[in-house]
Amino acid sequence: MLWLISSLLFSPLLWAANSASSTETAPSVYHAAILIYHHVSEQSPPSTSVSPDRFRTHLDLLDEQGYTVWPLQKVMQTISQRQPMPDKVVALTFDDGYEDVYQNAWPLLKRRKLPFTVFVSGAYINQHPLYLTWEQLKEMQDTGLMTVGNHTASHPHMIRRQEDESRADWLKRMQREINLNESLIKKFLGASTPFFAFPYGESNPDLERLVRQMGYMGFGQQTGTASLYTGLSLIPRIAANGLYSNPSTLITKLNSLPLPVKNVQPASGVLEADQTRPELTFDLYPGEYDPNQLRCYGGDGHEIETQHQALKAGGYRVKVITDRDLSPGRTRYNCTAPSQQQARYFWFSKQWMLPNPNGQWYQEH
Repeated sequence: MLWLISSLLFSPLLWAANSASSTETAPSVYHAAILIYHHVSEQSPPSTSVSPDRFRTHLDLLDEQGYTVWPLQKVMQTISQRQPMPDKVVALTFDDGYEDVYQNAWPLLKRRKLPFTVFVSGAYINQHPLYLTWEQLKEMQDTGLMTVGNHTASHPHMIRRQEDESRADWLKRMQREINLNESLIKKFLGASTPFFAFPYGESNPDLERLVRQMGYMGFGQQTGTASLYTGLSLIPRIAANGLYSNPSTLITKLNSLPLPVKNVQPASGVLEADQTRPELTFDLYPGEYDPNQLRCYGGDGHEIETQHQALKAGGYRVKVITDRDLSPGRTRYNCTAPSQQQARYFWFSKQWMLPNPNGQWYQEH
């Protein structure tokens, strides 16, 4: 299975949408929304949780709005092979492998026969009361509704090197994390997975290249819909927990269209401690968006100055310039533009990871 994904990852046809030298107008985009959950509980940290009642509301919302839930593997196979996809396709994913997914989400999903993917960190499975057991995962897998994804063995901050660790040693350590988790998944579930989710959604080009070379499709936590434009190394997902679980705002993101971006600079979202006002540039293929209404926003919702100029080959070059310092931690620039033909928004998100002023990494809360 992994060799097939690897061949798709390096397909010139697929990666043309992200090629710096490509000047042709991109083909029609087939896209899908991928939702990301963590906890489904009222007793877990609010920022990474959705209550069972709210989760049920989300499933009702998908049904009422005419969404079809596809297995993640079907979504990604369809996108990578440039096959037609109906509008309003969604995939459901859960990161980390918490036990409350089995207790609170699984009964609802099983009753409705909805497929989903759980990205597990195998070192915690069977080892901690908050996490699933291999038996629970096997039970869900045997129904044909659940597939498992790789989330590293111990859920590290992958972008962080240890003291005096060389680049080569750091990448070897990350490779061991992924391989160990893959071996645990194969041992207990008898399955091999082509899907990898970056812990905390943190990545950089070196890690994305590593994941591709190992034969995985990589998934992040930046907002957006999966499409040809997003490639297969850092596929966006839409958070549906914590502050992002509100059904009225969630449906706007579910209905969003992929902004046709290429040549995103800087390629890495990992910043130095003094890079508190990063400038973002990217090119846009011609499309149905309104460039004059393109707006970008910081993580706290404030609007950021956005400039665009037409390119001779068609499309636009966009520059996003902030006049506010970012706070240490993870944050995003979210860029949207209304469609000229539909009552929907095009969406692109860039995640930043900024250390503390002293250069030390931020702590998780």
